[in-house]
Amino acid sequence: MAQCAGMMSVFGMNGMVWAIVLSILLIAGLIVGGFVLLKRQYESQTSGEHRRYSVEDILQERLARGEIDPDEYRQRLNALRGQR
Repeated sequence: MAQCAGMMSVFGMNGMVWAIVLSILLIAGLIVGGFVLLKRQYESQTSGEHRRYSVEDILQERLARGEIDPDEYRQRLNALRGQR
């Protein structure tokens, strides 16, 4: 019985060490994950990825791609600006 109690204390100590190591790894992972998420959020806000295009910008792009001809471009641009 004395031998059993000695072994349990050794396993108990190993279990406690593993619990501490795993806790430290979990906390470090949460901190690193938080920094990664914050960095991605900051980069997406500062890069031009979320640029808002005006209606006139889109119309210009359509003209540049050849989707509409210059006459249709001017007609639509005048309509957008309220001119007839």
